[in-house]
This record gives sequence, C-alpha cells and structure tokens, in this order.
Amino acid sequence: MSTSKEFLAGWDFMSNAMAANVAAGMAARDVRNNAMINQKIAIDNQQAQIMNDAIEQFKISMNNHPYKNLHSEQFKGYVAEGWHQHTFNIDAQEHGSNHRVRTLDSNEFGSVDIETNFGKNYSLKYSNTAKSSETMQAVLEIRTGKAKYRSQERLIPAEQVPEAKKLARRNALKNSITRPEVAAAHNEVENKLVGTISDDNGISSKKLSVKEAKQIAEEIKNNQFDPEKHGYKKRVLAKSVKIKCFRGAMKAGATAAVISAAMQIVPELYKVVVNLIKEGQLSIEQLKRSGKKIFSASGEAFLKGAVAYSLEIAVKQGRFGLVIKNMNPSVIGAMALIIFETVKDSLLLAAGKLSPREMGIRFVDNTMSTSIMLATGAFFQNLMPTLPIIGYLIGTLLGSAIAVVFNIGKNKFISFCVDSGFTAFGLVDQNYQIPEEVLKEMGVDVIPIPRIEVPTVEIERTPVGSDIRRIDYDTIKFTVLKRGLIGVNRVGYVTA
Repeated sequence: MSTSKEFLAGWDFMSNAMAANVAAGMAARDVRNNAMINQKIAIDNQQAQIMNDAIEQFKISMNNHPYKNLHSEQFKGYVAEGWHQHTFNIDAQEHGSNHRVRTLDSNEFGSVDIETNFGKNYSLKYSNTAKSSETMQAVLEIRTGKAKYRSQERLIPAEQVPEAKKLARRNALKNSITRPEVAAAHNEVENKLVGTISDDNGISSKKLSVKEAKQIAEEIKNNQFDPEKHGYKKRVLAKSVKIKCFRGAMKAGATAAVISAAMQIVPELYKVVVNLIKEGQLSIEQLKRSGKKIFSASGEAFLKGAVAYSLEIAVKQGRFGLVIKNMNPSVIGAMALIIFETVKDSLLLAAGKLSPREMGIRFVDNTMSTSIMLATGAFFQNLMPTLPIIGYLIGTLLGSAIAVVFNIGKNKFISFCVDSGFTAFGLVDQNYQIPEEVLKEMGVDVIPIPRIEVPTVEIERTPVGSDIRRIDYDTIKFTVLKRGLIGVNRVGYVTA
C-alpha cells in the first residue's frame, strides 16, 4: 500500500471514529438531560405531594372539628379560624415560606385566637354586620379601661373591612372628648382591621365572607367539606420521562452520516481537482465513483452512529455493570467502532472475501488506530474545554496522522523482517512451515477433511459447435514460494 493510500485509509478511519464519538456524546448528553428532567420532576412531585397532604389535612381537620355540633351561627366563627389557619399555611407551603399560623382555641378573657411565628397575633370576630364586628373588636377591659384585644390584629370578614374602618373612625371622633379611652380603642381598631392573615411578604390566607362561613359550617356538619370545591385542588403527580432510544439512535445515526459525508467530500474533491489538472476536464466517472463512496460511507456511518448511541445509553443505564457506567463517551464510541468493524470483517470472512490472516491484521490495526486517536482526541478535548467538539476533532486529526505514520513504519518494518528473517527479539514470529493451502496449490496431497455432500440438480446443456481447433501442449507447472505476512506479526511462506 502506497503512502497516499495509507493516509486516505487513515482519513476514512478518522471520519468513522469522529462520527461514532459524536453519536456516543449525543447519547451521554441525552442521559444527562433526562436525569436533570427527572430530578426536577421528582422535586416538583415532592412539593406537590406536600401540598396534597396539606389540602387533605385541611379537609380532615375541618370535617372533624370539635365544635361542629354548635349552631351554624355560633360555629361560623370557629370555621373562619380554621379556614384562615389552613389557607395561610397552604399558601406559605406553596411559596416555600416557613411562616405558619395556628388556632389556640382559648376561651380566656382577651386571649389570642390565631397565633403566628412571625410576630403577629389575631383576634377574630365574624359577626353578621360590619357595625357588630367593629364594636366587638373595640371592647374595653373593665378593670383597666384599655382595649381588650390591644396589640392584636383585628380579623373580620373581608367584605366588612371598609365599612368597619369608617365606623371605627366615626366612633373615635365621637368619643374623643368625653371618653378618650373609648376613642383610643376605636382608633386602634381602625388601624388594625384586616380581612386576611398576612405576613407582609406576599403570604396570606384566603378571604372568607360571612355567607361562605355559614355555608362551610353546614358542609362540615354533614361531613361534606371538600377544599377542592373552594379552589384547593390537589396536584396530579407527573411521571418520570424515559429516553426515546429509537428516535435518539436515528438522530445520532443521521448526524454521524452527515459528519462522515462532510469529511469524505474533502479527499474526493481533491481527487477530482487532481484529475482536472491532469486531464483538463472533469471526469464524470470519477464523480460517480466519489458519489458512490460518499453514499456508502454515509450509510456505514449511520449504522455506526446508531450503534454507538444505543451502546452508550445501555452503559449509562448500568446494563453492563456499574464499573463502566461512568466511562467517557469517547471510549464507548471507540468500542462501538471496533465492534462494528469486527462484525463487518467477520461477515466478509464468512463470505470468503477476507482471510483469517487479513481479519486478524485489520483487527490489530483498527484497535491500535482507535487507541491512538482516542488518546490524542481526549488530550486536546481537555485542552479546549470550551470547544469540546473542535478540540476532539483536532486531536483526532493528529491521532489519525500518528496512526498512519505508525502503520507505514510497521509495514516497512515487517517488510524488513520478511526479507532478512529478523525476529525483532521475538516480536515477529518467523514460521518456516509451509501452510496447508500453499501445499494444495503446489499439488501436494494433504489429509482430506470429511465434508457432507450436498446433492445438486444437473442442468441440461446444449453443446455449441465450434470450428476452432486447439492443440494442448505438455507443460510443467512451477509454484514459486516467497516469504510474506501470514498473521499478526507472523512471517511464513506464501505463493509468489
């Protein structure tokens, strides 16, 4: 094989290696993306499950309220307490806040109805009118003459808040001179009247009217309270996604085919240009041959890319054990390339188009070339982390050149061993036994190997007359032997 042919063969092998590497890299990227998506789904599902549990607890707590036997008119206040507690906590949970509230169920004078962990306490009054709610929130302590619920937020039905504030301002003005302590209590009510619980950071309970409180009270009494009827639907948990291997393999194969075609165009265009310079015109036959080669190479690259993608997916999923699960995709791409080339050579061997000796030599050459390109590609890839594809391409090109030089040197060395009988200190096996196939070619009888006779159908033939007379001359057949390569680093006798 000439030096130019060696370089062309090296270029072809390099394009195949690049295509397989890119395909394996695509698989590794899909695995990473899939893991990230499933991780996000798992986090979202965890959050959704927490929300669902909170909604379920809301339902259970309300339907099992200890005061559900009271009349709805009396019970509606307890309903409002539970409502504001749970709706605030659900909102806090949904937004990732650690703020929480709880009802105290205390009947002590001036006691807090709803306690929080962010510095606010609430007094809740759910009367049927704004006037009644404001009056109850402005009650004084008889002993001290101060507001009964001083320093507490005054929670009333949201629809009553505007009117209640006006009433509180009016009552404060009316009593400002004659009863300043009463005026102060109403002033405090005006400043602290609210319709929801809020932490002033965007987390709040849901508004609840008097009418809604009574309706929910009746639902609880019949064990029919369902938060979903009031806007609190449970989340549907998402299923983890799987990599669509077939679609990914087809995409990887197509990408590999494009890469191979692009890289095959360069040497083929070179041949066309050289022929144009020599002949002065374009060679149609050369163009046809180039097109066929590019098409054939692209088809093989498609299969190699699909195989490399599938193999990388299987490795990342741990189907070949945990030891190689985290192996670099470039290594997997190289393995896929060697496997594909070995399978192809096995088929050629079975078809009689390749000898065992040639297959062994090609396997060693492919493995060596792949190893060299893998090493140089990985090295340059690490040198250029921001441009991984470009870095690997440069490294592979250099590795290909090194592999070509190595093969040229190896062939020259083997030729020297053939001519001189040099064993290279045992690295080259000099076999002086004449192979069986050579003996047969020389006419020397060998022990026959039993074979099964396959019956055949005799086809009748019509003899064609001919006027050509032939004279057979007695000849002596000579078989010339020479030293040549009969295996991997093995020299023996071959026919000249």
